[in-house]
Amino acid sequence: MTGGAWTQWRRFVKGVLDSGRPMTEDERRQADELVKQAKAEERRERRKQKRLARGGEWVEVE
Repeated sequence: MTGGAWTQWRRFVKGVLDSGRPMTEDERRQADELVKQAKAEERRERRKQKRLARGGEWVEVE
């Protein structure tokens, strides 16, 4: 698991839960978006590792 996006999601959810109230719809949407970003980051990392393992080249694009 990569760190950035999942860490951001974990902090966000923990902050809401520590407040002692349920998530609002907007917070739930924001959490869903953070999960999408984390999964996309994982997919990119897997593709990168596969390409490098095959001896290919990987160019970071942001």
